[in-house]
Amino acid sequence: MASLAACQPAGWLAGSVAGGKRTVDVPAEYRGLDQQKIAVLVAAPNTVLFEFPDVSLNVCRAASGRIAADVPGAALSDPRQVVAFQRNNPQWLGVPTSQLIERLNVQRLVMIDLAEYSTHESGNAHQFRGIVVAQISVTEAGGEVA
Repeated sequence: MASLAACQPAGWLAGSVAGGKRTVDVPAEYRGLDQQKIAVLVAAPNTVLFEFPDVSLNVCRAASGRIAADVPGAALSDPRQVVAFQRNNPQWLGVPTSQLIERLNVQRLVMIDLAEYSTHESGNAHQFRGIVVAQISVTEAGGEVA
């Protein structure tokens, strides 16, 4: 996990959110989070938000916690403040990432765009074994999306 960066989403995100033990190791493609001030933003479709109103905070906490634990010198924005920013700025998805970086006062912006999220398999409400499908990107201050 030391080479986490932002490209090991399948295993660590699902395992962190649901507390699961199954992981998938994916070699890191991006290593630019070391010694950086980072905010994690989570975007979720309305269908997911309706069923799981706290999904943004939960995923943000899980991802921020793993990055803080596994990336040397990473300083993460408080997930509660990031989610409050999103709530207070409902058009945040339409704001250029360079402006989000500036407004959040960070050097890296990790964007987790959830496509699918569930805590249980379909038809099995008694066993926690969910799924997270997301695209994760990193934007550098003054740079490109990685």
